[in-house]
Amino acid sequence: MTTARPSVSARPQTGRARRARSGVAFVAAAGAAALVASTGYGAHAAAATPVTTASPVAAASPEASSPATPRTPGTPAARRSGTKPLPLGTDTLPETRRARTLAPGVTQTTIVRGVPRARASQIATTAYGPWRVNVVTVNPKTAKGRLQTTFGGDIARTEPVSTVAGWAKALFATNGGFFALGRSRLYPGDPVGLAIHAGMVVSEPTGAGAEQNVLIDSDTMRLRMGRFAWEATVRHRESGREARIDAVNTALATPAGCEGLPDPTECAAPGRLVRITPSFTRRTPAGPGVEVVLDRAGCIVRKAVVRGTRITGSQTTLQATGTDAAELAELATSGCLKIDETVRDGDGDELNIGPSTYGLTGRYRLVDDGEIVAPTGRNSISGRNPRTFLGRTNDGRVSVVTIDGRSVTSVGTSLTETARVAKALGFADAVNLDGGGSTTLVVEGRVANVPSTNGRQRPISDALVFVPRR
Repeated sequence: MTTARPSVSARPQTGRARRARSGVAFVAAAGAAALVASTGYGAHAAAATPVTTASPVAAASPEASSPATPRTPGTPAARRSGTKPLPLGTDTLPETRRARTLAPGVTQTTIVRGVPRARASQIATTAYGPWRVNVVTVNPKTAKGRLQTTFGGDIARTEPVSTVAGWAKALFATNGGFFALGRSRLYPGDPVGLAIHAGMVVSEPTGAGAEQNVLIDSDTMRLRMGRFAWEATVRHRESGREARIDAVNTALATPAGCEGLPDPTECAAPGRLVRITPSFTRRTPAGPGVEVVLDRAGCIVRKAVVRGTRITGSQTTLQATGTDAAELAELATSGCLKIDETVRDGDGDELNIGPSTYGLTGRYRLVDDGEIVAPTGRNSISGRNPRTFLGRTNDGRVSVVTIDGRSVTSVGTSLTETARVAKALGFADAVNLDGGGSTTLVVEGRVANVPSTNGRQRPISDALVFVPRR
């Protein structure tokens, strides 16, 4: 599930390939698909512990292909436990859980609720499921590692979650924020909304009402959620002349009527001024306009009355179109420039952004201070879909959750159902991340869920990863 941005490979593993590998097998019932995860992460891997939270006798579904109560082979008969069942479907549905330790302070719980299979025609409406949920929880007090976002070769490109996880040497990884899938052939990974990598803003907030931003301190694993604002300026250090920067890492469109001008600084139409970082691409977007390349210190390396150039890992550029092109050309005559940027919370207070700060963007807050706040009306992503979301408890534990969907073996959840799941899992705060075909969970190098794109991973922009300390 992706969103278009305003104005602007490794071979994936299949479900069959994963099920062929050894590890902890979770089988809901006859006819249900298997979910397999490896237990080979160093000395910390532990045997799966089944927990059943369903009633001993569950109501049969008139929608299911079989009324039999799903059970997990090799586990005791269904029994009650102190764990609260998920608020999905009817109250008497069977629910099974398997939990295992991935590393000190890091656990994975797989939950299957409902009948073995749904009818394809009733996926969007059935009250009998099934639902397949994965919850990976990190306890910052005991976990040894960093929770952060990352991307592949650069932000502009997309990669499967498993590829990004492998590059990062992550214990687990999920897809992250929304991105401009299909918007640009050259820059398919262009993030939509605020994205921060190691203290650098690599994509600005859109200001859309549904946007929810998440900041992560990778050292402490503390989260901050809300709607944040960003502003940036570039100033000539000697003359003091200043201009506002409109965006970060996005391809500019040439203003109408200015396409054929021999000198782009003569364009009288409104334009934009953007900053391009090497994390976006080493080959900057091309087109009419003005481009200024800066070194690490902000000093001007070169200036051109055309956009599109190669930059090194220590360089950034400023690109401008329309009336902003003339303004940038006059500001960046020679010498050095200084770029100042600020991220503010909903109250207008400046947020502390440092080297351990990472950020990504979701759509819609699910839970705020323990209360469900997800919208109940219809919108483009309100119906049942695969889901990825991020939550935290009052004691500081952080969880990433995936819910498979669009399948007869897991029907997915609406926004409202997702929020109820988040609250039932004990989250004080939770944000809905990119989902749909993007929803992917990789644990110990293997895909632990079943992506809705025929079991194949959709290449994504950024990923949320936990990287153990070595």
